[in-house]
Amino acid sequence: MDSGNFLNLVSDSYYNELAASQNYLIMAEKAPTEEARRLHLQSSQDEYRHAEDFEEIYLNITGKEPSPSNLQPISAQQRSYIEYLMDQLFDEWKDANKYKYMYLLTTNPEYCDPLFNATLDEITHTLLDTYLINY
Repeated sequence: MDSGNFLNLVSDSYYNELAASQNYLIMAEKAPTEEARRLHLQSSQDEYRHAEDFEEIYLNITGKEPSPSNLQPISAQQRSYIEYLMDQLFDEWKDANKYKYMYLLTTNPEYCDPLFNATLDEITHTLLDTYLINY
């Protein structure tokens, strides 16, 4: 395994998951129905849990926590609910593929469960986002 590439993927995933969690909170505020709001809040919790898992993997590899200076601010740009949803849909699909790749790349069995679970959750989020787009 190319540990430098894997570490970069873990680091990027940590920050992406924190951003995704925030995006789902924004979508929950904009949600047109209580069901959509509830689904977005659950997805936000999932994404935050993934960020915690990636933080733990990063800490295990490097001995230090990811730097908060690498966090990208959430865009203050005003977008519609559907625009947020469409962006998130494609991010989820991309992340599911990335986490599957990382799962296959790792040789550490401790990383397999968090990567497998993140992959499944991202696929679930893709399905839920598709459902809400067509709702």
